Amino acid sequence: GDPSYSDPDWSPVTEQIVATSRVFLNPGRSVWRIVVLNLDGTSTTLLAAADGTEYSNPHWSPDGTQIVFRSGSGTQMRIFVMSYDGSNLRSLTDMENAAAVWSPDGIRVIFDNIFHKQHYLYFVDPYNGEFSHTPFASISDPPLLCWLP
Repeated sequence: GDPSYSDPDWSPVTEQIVATSRVFLNPGRSVWRIVVLNLDGTSTTLLAAADGTEYSNPHWSPDGTQIVFRSGSGTQMRIFVMSYDGSNLRSLTDMENAAAVWSPDGIRVIFDNIFHKQHYLYFVDPYNGEFSHTPFASISDPPLLCWLP
């Protein structure tokens, strides 16, 4: 079937959008993907896809060289980062996560960790994997993460 798109994020350096694409194959079965779309509609580039795996919330790094996103199945959703072309895929977390976004300077990612139905915010260095806590210990509702200028 035709794909539906969600979670769009503008590239900071090109005329492109990274988004989640979902293709419905038959009743009860669909494939999730991370794609890059040209704004003029001339091209769609598939970056990540796997049968039975959900992909969501892709976000460009401030310099446009990397994309952070959420992936997994069921309650085993983790945060990953990859290069803008889909290469160099690596996991940033090994715990259940809901969302992640880049800091404006690109040196860390803030993410939402779910533990006992509570949401906790952490920072992770996307280059060395070091974690640090935010001052926000527990949030009862899933946050919509964004940085304010």
